[in-house]
Amino acid sequence: MEVLKTPIQSISELKKAPMKIIKETKQNNTATYIFKKSEKVAVLMSVELFEKTMEKEQALKTANKKLEEEILDLKINQIALERLVKTYKLSDEKEVLGEHWQVGLDVIPDDWE
Repeated sequence: MEVLKTPIQSISELKKAPMKIIKETKQNNTATYIFKKSEKVAVLMSVELFEKTMEKEQALKTANKKLEEEILDLKINQIALERLVKTYKLSDEKEVLGEHWQVGLDVIPDDWE
């Protein structure tokens, strides 16, 4: 909610004509800032707008919780991968091919023929 686009009223006006301000707020489908001596003291909005705002907040909280769970899963996966890398030593070509490492794969006797 941008402050510049949101209607404002003084607390004195709210005291004088509360239903007028409530009606205007509901018709504009927006909130109204209530000021007292140049300081924001309250926000007035319709029940419908308030409920819609609460629904959006709940949806955001649910989406945020799912994202937090996904982040936790990724962190757990990262830890598991780090443990695997530490546990298993990766071998290079020389270690795998042994004495045949410089000869080439096509010359290695593999008894396939």
